[in-house]
Amino acid sequence: MSALIRHFVVHQLAINDQQQLTLVPRNSCFSVTPEIEDLAQQINHAFNTKPGKGVGGFVEQGAETIQDGENEVVPVSPFQDKLKAMLDDPEQFVDFSIQSSEMLKKTMTDMASIETGFVVFSHYEFLATEYLMIAILNTKQHVEINRDLELSSSDHLDLAKMQLAVRIDLTQLSTTPEQNRYVSFIKGRMGRKVSDFFMHFLGCEELVDIKQQNKQLLSSV
Repeated sequence: MSALIRHFVVHQLAINDQQQLTLVPRNSCFSVTPEIEDLAQQINHAFNTKPGKGVGGFVEQGAETIQDGENEVVPVSPFQDKLKAMLDDPEQFVDFSIQSSEMLKKTMTDMASIETGFVVFSHYEFLATEYLMIAILNTKQHVEINRDLELSSSDHLDLAKMQLAVRIDLTQLSTTPEQNRYVSFIKGRMGRKVSDFFMHFLGCEELVDIKQQNKQLLSSV
């Protein structure tokens, strides 16, 4: 069964001539062609097959003391408000993706964790469940040969090495957010946690220990 792609857009994070991280945005979503549907499903499949994913939810809002001694509730990350605004008005998906990418770039710079690549925003529905996937993908070069035995090279998204990705179950977020299981993410590579900057940008944290839950389930059985 195929997924219903609602929005799909890609932006690029690159290093400019001044050696600064910069965002190269795309100003519109891709038309939902069979090629885009296939790519979105490949990204979802690559995410599903990654081992050791974490599960959690958005961090609760905190309180900040202002000058007159009163506490004001402030969001941990503006991403949550931007996501809610986009869900209320899906026509703003491109603006939401660009603003979120700018936030991601700023978080990387502030935390000195620079990553380059293509930032994919995929909004889709599968088995009556609505999802938002955000992933940073790099490319790899492929060499092709045609019927005339001529060689040519092209760049392809390297899904096999996807390490920075998060999937938000928007349906569960709207129905049972208290379970804190609507965010799943790749935990990291080479001992480094993605939460160092990627989850900080989203305002999410791992709130469910899957290994511990599995142990409890086995004990119960």
